Amino acid sequence: MTIGVSGGNDQGVPIEVQLSDATEIGNDVLRTAKARSSFTVHGDRPNILFLEPEKFSEQYITGLTPNGKIDSTSVEVAKKSSLGLAIETSLQIVDAKPYKSVFVEDTDSLADISRMLSRSGKFVEAEVLRDSKLLASVAREIAEKRKVEISGDKDLVGWANENLVNAKKRIDKKIAAIEEADRGY
Repeated sequence: MTIGVSGGNDQGVPIEVQLSDATEIGNDVLRTAKARSSFTVHGDRPNILFLEPEKFSEQYITGLTPNGKIDSTSVEVAKKSSLGLAIETSLQIVDAKPYKSVFVEDTDSLADISRMLSRSGKFVEAEVLRDSKLLASVAREIAEKRKVEISGDKDLVGWANENLVNAKKRIDKKIAAIEEADRGY
């Protein structure tokens, strides 16, 4: 089995495949954020940005590309980076300030964000089942940067999961509101 599959282990899986699996979510986050950030105006009116790639931790971005020989350490760094980017994404969405008046939104890029959050949530869940210590470590780093006091690995994992769930709910609610407005309700 491969990384990101419940109960999976990596025995017998080529290291290149393990690395690809570990970087998949992080790369998806970066692609989605880049696409979303390039769409800032529609009909001369801005949308709510939600994702700003320049606010992602450089450590997590560079961790997706191994330096030198690919080994188990490269895979762990890539997993950590993907987890970090998933958590940072959820926090950006949760913290995004809404505009006070109605603005045109790009529902396609919102749907891309929703799909990316679903995949990120599944990746995080799989890592929790495999070994929650890495997720707790990444969540601790991010919480400390944001000056959020959370003690205990279980609480850190809960905080990360809660933010992913809340981010997905916010995006899905935004999509539903736009679709309802488009239907004229």
